[in-house]
Amino acid sequence: GTRIVSGSRDNTLRIWDAATGESLQTLEGHESSVSSVAWNPAGTRIVSGSLDNTLRIWDAATGESLQTLQGHEEGVLSVAWNPAGTRIDSGTGDNTMRIWDAATGESLQTLTGHKNSVSSVAWNPAGTRIVSGSWDRTLRIWDAATGESLQTLEGHEFWVSSVAWNPAGTRIVSGSYDNTLRIWESRLDEAIPMWQAAPRRRLQQQQAAERYRLKEMIDALFEKHVFVESVLEALRTDPDLSDADRQEALQLAPAREIYLDPDDLNSRAWDLVDPDREDKDTDVAMALRLTRMGIKLAPEDSALRDTHAWALFANGLHDEALVESARALELADEADKDDYQGYLDRMRAMIAEARAASPTTDPAGDD
Repeated sequence: GTRIVSGSRDNTLRIWDAATGESLQTLEGHESSVSSVAWNPAGTRIVSGSLDNTLRIWDAATGESLQTLQGHEEGVLSVAWNPAGTRIDSGTGDNTMRIWDAATGESLQTLTGHKNSVSSVAWNPAGTRIVSGSWDRTLRIWDAATGESLQTLEGHEFWVSSVAWNPAGTRIVSGSYDNTLRIWESRLDEAIPMWQAAPRRRLQQQQAAERYRLKEMIDALFEKHVFVESVLEALRTDPDLSDADRQEALQLAPAREIYLDPDDLNSRAWDLVDPDREDKDTDVAMALRLTRMGIKLAPEDSALRDTHAWALFANGLHDEALVESARALELADEADKDDYQGYLDRMRAMIAEARAASPTTDPAGDD
């Protein structure tokens, strides 16, 4: 923001001090009027387009002409860098655009479609689209990777002289010799004039609100049922859902499972298998499902591993419970090792007591 570059009919460029207005350098090399100039994003290079049919890349510090880019058959009217500073786009009087490699100067693509001179070009902020304005009174939106013309925007009554994207890449503004500017909506599937875009945006907003409502309902079902198969069954049998909402909810639900909280699963399971719980008539099978799901999400969580060990114990899988308790001890922080050793010792004592009271082998599945 401290320097300005200009191109002139005297075939030169000048670099100016933006604060004082002083001319710092004169860049010479073009053989005809310089019609367009642009800084690269880093401020280290300048590209210029000239009616001598060429582009030049200049060192912004020294003013040295580094490369001359040749290929256009008529004067270059507009130049622009992509946001990464790796590509240059040029629009010319031969009705074409070219995309150039900024490092090598190689012409990578020629974009054809306009029926008259291409007077202005601009990259979108993402570097994925290019908009061009032409004397054929139209704008075109191009795929920057493939060079494909994606859309033609019509509305101006005379030459389009200037185009630009807004910083969000959602709108395009165009200026024309018909004495008007037009603002185009580009965030939709197709770019259209803003006054036509409003109804479509409202529909998109309504659809987004409906999807959010369904996601909230699904989250509430996960809070209640935990497991995705139970949530899906609840959705299938909900009499208040329309067929359309049901189908969309059934598609959304599996993806919401990844938002389950391992700490929440651990807490729920612990309430069911805490060896000191007063009510021993709890759903210990559910606890085992909860801890297994939690471990998938957080396999290195020592507290979850310990709860899983007690869930195994509560389900009579004693040998597996001891292995899991030892694993929890292994994963525990050094400061917590003594506590986890105590948990393991207590489980060993409880298993020994249970086996002494009932000298039979563990149930099937504990092998």
